[in-house]
Amino acid sequence: MSAEPADDAAADPQPPARQTWLGPGFLPLSLGAVAVFEFLSNRVLQPLSTSPLGATPGSTLAIVVGALSRYSQNLAAVLGIFVVAAMLVAAMRPGGAASQPLGRMSIVMMGGLTVVLSSLLTLWPDFMSAAGLLKRAQWLLQLSSVCVAMLITLGVLQRRGPPGIQKLGIVLVMLPALFQLEIQWGVMTASGWLQRYGLLTLLYGPLLAMATLAMGSLCLSEWRPARPTPSLWALGFGLAAAALMGVIIFLWSSTALRLIYMAFDLRLPMRFEAQTLYLLCLTAWVYSVLGLFFIGRGGSNTGSEPLRGLGLLLLGLAGCQARTMPQMMFFLAGLLCASEGVLAHTTRRAAPRRSE
Repeated sequence: MSAEPADDAAADPQPPARQTWLGPGFLPLSLGAVAVFEFLSNRVLQPLSTSPLGATPGSTLAIVVGALSRYSQNLAAVLGIFVVAAMLVAAMRPGGAASQPLGRMSIVMMGGLTVVLSSLLTLWPDFMSAAGLLKRAQWLLQLSSVCVAMLITLGVLQRRGPPGIQKLGIVLVMLPALFQLEIQWGVMTASGWLQRYGLLTLLYGPLLAMATLAMGSLCLSEWRPARPTPSLWALGFGLAAAALMGVIIFLWSSTALRLIYMAFDLRLPMRFEAQTLYLLCLTAWVYSVLGLFFIGRGGSNTGSEPLRGLGLLLLGLAGCQARTMPQMMFFLAGLLCASEGVLAHTTRRAAPRRSE
C-alpha cells in the first residue's frame, strides 16, 4: 500500500515545463522580441522612411528613425551575444546537443572563439580596425559560427530519439550559414573540383538559403501540426502574409524588391518564377512558426513546440545572408533553440515509456 503513491508518481509523465519561458528560457524569448523590434525598426521602417514616407535628411522623422535603428542594432548585438553564450553552456548539460565529452570540448573551443570575437567586434571595433585585425576577425567569426552550427547539427543527428524529419529540418536550416560562407569568402571557388558548385552558390545562394529555410521550417513543424485548429489559423496567417506581399510586389515592385533586400538580404529577381518561390517560402515559414507557437500556447504533450517556433522565428529574421552582428547572433540562437526543441520533444515524449 505504501508503494502505490511512489509508483503513481513514477508512472505519471512530467507535465510540459512551464518554466521554459522563465529562468534559462527567458533570454531566448527576450531575444525573439528584440529581433522583431530590430527587424521592424532597422530593416523595414528605415528603408520606408526615405521614399514612401518622404523623410528628408536632418528632419525629425529621419533623426528618430535613425536613432531607433542604431539602438535596435546595438541592443540586438549585445543581447544576442549573451543569449548565444548562455545557450552554448546549456547545450553542454546532460541531454543537450553537446553533452558528449568531445562535443563539449569542441563547443568550448569554437563557441568560446565565437563569443570572444563577437564581443571584441561589438565593443571595440575601432581598436580592431586600428590594429589591422578587423577583416581577419570577421573571417574567423564567420568561420567559427559555421563550425558551431555544424557541431550543434551533428550533436542532434547522432541522437537516436529525434524523428528523422526533424533531423532533416535541422540540417536544412543550417545550410544558409554554409551558403553565406561561400558567398562572402569564396571557400569552394578556391578549389578546382568545387569551383562549379561555388559559382552556383555565388549566383543563387540567397535563393537556395530561402528555399532550404522554408523546407527546414516545414520539417521542424513535421508538415502537419498535431491539432487541426492551430494549423488552420497558422495557414490562414501565412496565406494572408503572402497575399499582402504579392499585392505590394504587383503594385509597387521597385519598393517591394528594395524592402525584401533590406529585410531579408535577398536580391529577388524581376521574374515571375522567383517571386512565386519567394511567396511560397514566406507562406511556409509563417505557417510553421505560428503553427508551433499556437500549439505550444494551447498545451501539448511535449512542450517543445514553442522552442522550435522561436528558433524558426530567429532563423527567419536572420535573413538569407547573416552578415551583420545581430543577424549572426539571431542565426546561432535560432539554431540552438530549434535543436533544444527537437531534443526536448524526444526526451519528454520518451519519459512515460521509461517510467513504465
